[in-house]
Amino acid sequence: MIVKKREFISQAIHFLPWDYTILNVPCFDAFINILKSSITTDPKFSTVINDDVANREQNDGNIDFLLEETVVTHLIREQMVSFPKTLVKKDTFRLIVYPGTYIEADLYQFINKILPQNKDCTNPFRAAYYDFSKKILCDFYKMDLSQ
Repeated sequence: MIVKKREFISQAIHFLPWDYTILNVPCFDAFINILKSSITTDPKFSTVINDDVANREQNDGNIDFLLEETVVTHLIREQMVSFPKTLVKKDTFRLIVYPGTYIEADLYQFINKILPQNKDCTNPFRAAYYDFSKKILCDFYKMDLSQ
C-alpha cells in the first residue's frame, strides 16, 4: 500500500532521536541502575552482558551503551514513553526493528522480568524484535538464551 500510495509514507514510519525517550521518561536512570545492580548480583546476566559486548573492548562506556539500548527499547515496547501525537495518531503497536540480531541482555531482562513491566501495556509486540536483515520476527515469549 505504501509503495503504491506514497502519501501514506509520512504516516507509516516515524523517527525520533533516541534521546527523546531518555529525556521524557523519569524512570530512565532508575532502570539503568536496576540493570547495573543486576550485573553484580546475577552472574548469568553478567555473562549475557559480556557476551553482548564480546567484539568490543570490555569497558564502562560499552557496557553503559548496551544498558542504555536495553532500557530505551524496553521503555518503548512497554509503552512507558508517550510519543508526540503529531506522529502517532493511534498508538496501536510499537515494534523495534534493527538490521541484525536482538540484544541478549534485552531478552534476558524481559524473560526474567528484571525491569518493571507496564501492566497497562497493549502493545502486541511488547516481547518482539524484528531482524530486518533476515526478515524475521523474534518473539521473546518463544525464545530462551540457549538459542
